[in-house]
Amino acid sequence: MTLFEIAFLIVCILMTAVTVAYFTWLVWTRGRDPVDDPKLVEKFRETAPYQKLDHVLDPSEDEKGFPLEDGGDDQS
Repeated sequence: MTLFEIAFLIVCILMTAVTVAYFTWLVWTRGRDPVDDPKLVEKFRETAPYQKLDHVLDPSEDEKGFPLEDGGDDQS
């Protein structure tokens, strides 16, 4: 065997091991909810932009509006 063939076989074996490890990790973690960090949740509650909440709940009050509502999507 040449040096190239040996290196190629080693790379193939390593890539196979990495792929098997990745798919094993995917199978073990499938369907799990992400871990909630209570400190991060509390920080979000303290710093959330509550003044913009009305724009999310009722975007029709926005002066720009959505492109479909103001006729900006006309193709003529």
